[in-house]
Amino acid sequence: MAATRKADQQHPRAALTLDEIAKAYFIHDQQIYPVASAPASIFRAAVLDLAPQWQTSSTLASKDIDLVSRWWLLCELSKAGRPMKLYAGREEAERALGQSTAAR
Repeated sequence: MAATRKADQQHPRAALTLDEIAKAYFIHDQQIYPVASAPASIFRAAVLDLAPQWQTSSTLASKDIDLVSRWWLLCELSKAGRPMKLYAGREEAERALGQSTAAR
């Protein structure tokens, strides 16, 4: 995902900007979700699949997980060596999902 980096919207160690995260999609349980508006329960489950030790995280325990918190969690996953696979658009995620289903 290439985009112009903006210093005021980039976590110091983030691979992605807040703008990129806001437009990104992820796949969880063979379903495609936008990072910005996926239900908190789905986003939480996707994060915990990658980092089950975060089960007691106060950020993940919130009923709602706002976009900045989602961005922070994605940055922390990357920092921990457990990055979530993100897609620049829904079409890209659909292609990836189609390829993973075809490979089964």
